[in-house]
Amino acid sequence: MHDLQCPISFSNIDNPIDFETFLARILSEKAPIIALGSPGEIVGAGRIHVEETEWREKFAWLAENAELIFIIPGAREGILWEIEWIKLNRLLDKCIFVCPPETKNKTLASLWSESANKLREYGISLPAHNEKGKFIKLNNDGMIESTVSLEKLLSGRPKNNREIIESLVKQ
Repeated sequence: MHDLQCPISFSNIDNPIDFETFLARILSEKAPIIALGSPGEIVGAGRIHVEETEWREKFAWLAENAELIFIIPGAREGILWEIEWIKLNRLLDKCIFVCPPETKNKTLASLWSESANKLREYGISLPAHNEKGKFIKLNNDGMIESTVSLEKLLSGRPKNNREIIESLVKQ
């Protein structure tokens, strides 16, 4: 199965950046961006290196203590486990699902569709892929609460983008 993973380049007018760098720029004054993985994988998020045998425990601790959880959904076993754990622990209302903007190779719509179909099995509703990208806020029952276009975020300044994300979370 395929899945949607970072890095995804967000083409800003002058400078294409990966998703984690984009988030770090927006939220750096508010909170650190932390991800599980290997140091140096992607610039942007601080990495907590974990062994294969302990990542679930570390993920659970991070998810419980996070203010926000950004998820690029995928159909891989590990991502599905994380999303199911989040739903079972009623933390979906902390999550912002990221629908990445389409890239030149035009494969993200089918990968998004595959992921959305798989997540329906977990009781999670995601909209159809949007070629300009979206942030999607769900409630704890897995239903869409609100969305915001990534195009709106990419055209704004970091301070305005923080306000947009905060308003998305508060809804």
